[in-house]
Amino acid sequence: MNKYQLRHEFERLNDPSTRTTPMARRQRGYHFDAFLYSLLDAEGLKPSTNYRPDGEEIDESFILDGRFFLLEAKWHGKPMPASAIYSFKGKVDGKLIGTIGLFVSMSGYGPETVGALIRGKELNILLFDAIDIESALADGCSFRETLEARLRTAAQYGIVHRDQKTEDASRWKAEQFVDSFLFDCGSKVYSDQIIREIEPLKQIEQKEA
Repeated sequence: MNKYQLRHEFERLNDPSTRTTPMARRQRGYHFDAFLYSLLDAEGLKPSTNYRPDGEEIDESFILDGRFFLLEAKWHGKPMPASAIYSFKGKVDGKLIGTIGLFVSMSGYGPETVGALIRGKELNILLFDAIDIESALADGCSFRETLEARLRTAAQYGIVHRDQKTEDASRWKAEQFVDSFLFDCGSKVYSDQIIREIEPLKQIEQKEA
C-alpha cells in the first residue's frame, strides 16, 4: 500500500459505522494488525506477522536499523490496563538482549499503566497510541521518524509514552521533549498536542523563577 491507501484504510477502521457489533469490533482488530503490517512493509522495515514461539503469540516483529522489535497491537473500547503491558513485557524479556517491544493501543492506557511499567524496571517497551499512528500517516512524517523520535526520548529521559509524567519537568527537558517529537518528525499532529501539554509546565516555571 502507498501512503494514500494506508490513510484510507486507517480512516475506514476508525469509522464508527464499521464496528456496530461485537463481531465487527473483533474483526477490526485483525484488520488493524494487517494495516500495521502494510505500514511497516511500505517503509521497508521487514515485518513478520503472527507467530507463536514456545506457545506465545506475538502479533508482529520488524527491524529498524539492525535492531529487532516485537509489536503487539490492540484496538479495544477501553484503555489498556497495566496487566496487558506486563504480559507483553514478559515476552520481550525472554528474547535476545536488545530486543525492544512496541505496544500499540488505539484506546490509550489506564492512568497507572505507564507509572507501573517504568517503576524500578528495565525499560525495553515503548507505548504508542492513536496519535502516534496518526503522526506516522501525516504529511512530512513516517512511522520510522515517529519511532526514532520516541526512541530518543526514551533513551534520553526514560519517557516511554507521551502522556508520561516526570518528576523533573524542567524547561529544558520539556523543550527537548517537544524537539524530539515535533522538529525531528515534522508532524503537525504532535505540534498541536504537545504544545498543549508542555505550555502549562513552562508557565509554572516562569511563575517560580
